[in-house]
Amino acid sequence: MNMLRMVGVVFLAGFLLAALVFFGLYHWASKDLPGFKKITDYRPPLVTTVLTGDNQVLGHFFRERRFLVRLDEMSPYLPKAFLAAEDSGFYQHEGVDLTAIFRAALVNLRSGSIRQGGSTITQQIIKRLLLSSEKSYQRKLKEAILAYRLENYLTKEEILTIYLNQIYLGAGAYGVEAAARSYFGKHVADLNLAECALLAGLPQAPSHYNPYQHPRAAKARQKYVLEQMLGIGWISREEYEAALARDIELTSMDDPSWSVGPYYLEEVRRWLIARYGEDEVYEGGLTVYTPCDLFHQAAAEKALRNGLAASARRRGWIGPLGRLEPGQAQEFLRAEADLDRTYAKGDWVKVLVAAVDAAGAEVRFGSERGLIPVSSMDWCRTPDPKKAPEDVPKIKDARKVLAVGDLVWASVESAPGKAGGPWRLNLEREPEIEGAIVSLDPRTGDVLALSGGFSFERSQFNRATQARRQPGSAFKPIVYSAAIDEGFTAASLVLDAPIVFENQEQGKLWR
Repeated sequence: MNMLRMVGVVFLAGFLLAALVFFGLYHWASKDLPGFKKITDYRPPLVTTVLTGDNQVLGHFFRERRFLVRLDEMSPYLPKAFLAAEDSGFYQHEGVDLTAIFRAALVNLRSGSIRQGGSTITQQIIKRLLLSSEKSYQRKLKEAILAYRLENYLTKEEILTIYLNQIYLGAGAYGVEAAARSYFGKHVADLNLAECALLAGLPQAPSHYNPYQHPRAAKARQKYVLEQMLGIGWISREEYEAALARDIELTSMDDPSWSVGPYYLEEVRRWLIARYGEDEVYEGGLTVYTPCDLFHQAAAEKALRNGLAASARRRGWIGPLGRLEPGQAQEFLRAEADLDRTYAKGDWVKVLVAAVDAAGAEVRFGSERGLIPVSSMDWCRTPDPKKAPEDVPKIKDARKVLAVGDLVWASVESAPGKAGGPWRLNLEREPEIEGAIVSLDPRTGDVLALSGGFSFERSQFNRATQARRQPGSAFKPIVYSAAIDEGFTAASLVLDAPIVFENQEQGKLWR
């Protein structure tokens, strides 16, 4: 009897001691806890989208590339894939999964290193949004306390939605919608099972499992996720095998930002920042509607570039952009090859002269070969103001213009045929003068197109809106329009004799 009483006393003392330790740890970890309720008003940094008049995308502004989506806007496979990979007991625990923590501890003890974590999705949200990544027991305890409180404040669906929109998935993509666009060129609603499993494998190490850089590691991780889904019973054996056998087609959704209409987009950006502030523009997820017409915009840019390039050609050849030594040349070609560009007729490209004879120059750009015939160098002759252009002798020997190692601009005339061969190119030179163009709808005043210079990469100064100059003949359409409104026609005669105003008080005349 005494023995039983002693055991009971020891047990009670142990229980009280454990309770004291627990409450002591709770009090220690609870000091300076951040308020978790701001998570409930979830406002992550989102992409601002600028649209044209017909709702095409002109460009994006962002600090973190994230597009907010709801669970019902996602592929049904996607939440399951992430839960299978990160927190299969998500709907059973209350923020902390003690079973997962114990299982992870055993795996880490056996391996002698940290191979597995026991954090739930709720804990991951707390760590990303409220706490630091500091590895300490106090931070883990704070994380657990806040996770439990959050679970009692939000629904499971709300927590999962926050997680899937918040998490970084590599390639500059924050959240699953941005990742779907970056890796598969589609919206998250259109993802298949294989693609969902690949995305779900990324959170553990986005750079290591990036399918663009490490396709084998990404495929192995995808297999792990599919196995987890199969083991839980969320997919069938047939779905598992079909997804595993499916080839992943990697492609990024086109982002037109700064490609068509960069001066227009920059003008919109400056106006937005002046009105709403930088944080709202880069994080507010605004949708901005503009009257820009991409067809007009492309035509305006082409007209301006062609006009300035033609003006430059009339002034003759001023020499190459530079001359590269053999080592520099190889470095240039490697850098160009890494860009993996595509070229269309009229596109300009920097090329390196590899060989030259009287008939023309053989050039290299990236891994491509091109030919610039001497016939495209007629304009390289020295202009003579006393003679008409057709009377100035033509260039008949390309060696008088180019030399091996020259770095020059060329425009694409035609691509190689099916049988291969070099690209056909024309020699070009950048203009030294600049220009601007604006296209307005006279009925509404809408700016349909705007370009402020030859190249936005070369100069972001917008000569259409930022330059100050004499109006010159720009006032004539305004005056003529007013005259036509008053009944004048193209045949009307206006007396252009001098007009004299006499100021008798001051004794002055204005003529």
